[in-house]
Amino acid sequence: MDRWGIGHILADTPMSSLSGGEKTKVFLAGAELLAHQVILMDEPTNHLDAEARRQLSDLIRHTQSAVLIVSHDRSLLEIPEVTLELTRSGVNRYGGNYSFYREMRDAKLRALEESLDSHEKALNAARRKARHVIEQKQKSDARSPATERQERTLPGVIDKKRAKAQESTAKLKEIHARKIESIAEGTRS
Repeated sequence: MDRWGIGHILADTPMSSLSGGEKTKVFLAGAELLAHQVILMDEPTNHLDAEARRQLSDLIRHTQSAVLIVSHDRSLLEIPEVTLELTRSGVNRYGGNYSFYREMRDAKLRALEESLDSHEKALNAARRKARHVIEQKQKSDARSPATERQERTLPGVIDKKRAKAQESTAKLKEIHARKIESIAEGTRS
């Protein structure tokens, strides 16, 4: 207790009468004294002065216990040899301190952004290609002088050709729609 600067606190002193820093020091002294296999620390530097923070850093560095720290204190997060990131999809493990974690996470984000850009470019190219093919098909289906002559002489044949051209255009639209959907699916994953 003296080492943590709380030797003056008696064993029967109610915790509610202690300051925030004194409460934290009591818990840290208890963790050090009991030497549990695992110590969970939630914002352990809150309410601590500079000397108590130094002692906490020493405790973390030298304890035989596994220490799990949840903290916004970046200097404290430079101590652990492993950093865990809690995400919506689970827990990511990084073999290093906070600085290492930031480097790896930022590199991963850059790679994802590049992949997304690549997929978006492929998606846009597929959409442009689909539009181009459909436009070309529509132009070829447009009436030519030969088509007009045939219409006057063979209305049934022309109707069949027109229906076949429309069916062909619909198939092209469907093919390109599937390509675009496939590329879009790759972008979402």
